[in-house]
Amino acid sequence: MKSSMRVIALFVLSIFVPAGLVAHGSDTLPAPGTFDVSLYWIPIGGKQLDLYWVENAEHTITKFGYHAILSRFNAGTPGLATFAELGLVPGWSLGAQVNFPQIFLSGLQGDNYHLDLSLFSSVDLLRYDRFGLQARAEVEATSLLRSSDNISMEDGYFNFYLTLGGFGKVLKSGADSLDLYLDIKAMTSLLNPALRNPISDFEGTLGLAPGSMTGVEAQFGPICRIAMAPGIEGTLGKWVLHAGFNATLIAFNRYYVTDLLFSENYKLDPTNFEFGWRYRL
Repeated sequence: MKSSMRVIALFVLSIFVPAGLVAHGSDTLPAPGTFDVSLYWIPIGGKQLDLYWVENAEHTITKFGYHAILSRFNAGTPGLATFAELGLVPGWSLGAQVNFPQIFLSGLQGDNYHLDLSLFSSVDLLRYDRFGLQARAEVEATSLLRSSDNISMEDGYFNFYLTLGGFGKVLKSGADSLDLYLDIKAMTSLLNPALRNPISDFEGTLGLAPGSMTGVEAQFGPICRIAMAPGIEGTLGKWVLHAGFNATLIAFNRYYVTDLLFSENYKLDPTNFEFGWRYRL
């Protein structure tokens, strides 16, 4: 009976609770030799573009710039995803996130069976009874099984996340606890040259003829974003849940600043929120 109720609870959480799990992690890592697992739904994605162009008197583009970063503050493309994290030694874990079962659902709907994969590692820098400091590094590939002539807006990127998170326990009763956390995240997106080209991306964004920008002076490169994410995390038995809010502190490329906290470019967006859950096996 307990096993059946657990399966039902996992299904309900995965379908009705949107999540962006990995870049936050958990204040308490899984014990050596044990797993944290989750199945969850990512409802929304997106990409942030920063582009400009200069025209002459004949309205011909003489110079342009194209920079992109995925707007998500956590790894994972829209759809259902599976997550697992293994404790290696006390205070150190390795994990992976994959778009399963979404990879098969997309294929059945007529799309490619495209694989989105994220690998990450977490380590405790400080660990005390009531507070701690943790670092997490993650790399994500979207997508590994697509061709360059059939890619979506978010495909064709390598996404990197580096998180430094601190937490303090507000309540503690046995193994159960309630924590407040604050993450500082650095992230960027690099184009996969096998799938994307910044010149053709710029042409496609503006609806220009393919090849029309070849040879034109251009500025390319990634956008780097630094964000903070305050939140709350609760542990109840083997369940761990968290909720937080991401705010961009600064975003920039190699040429100029593209966004600042509370600037006129700052907007409240659904992708700013993060929710996550995990079950400890």
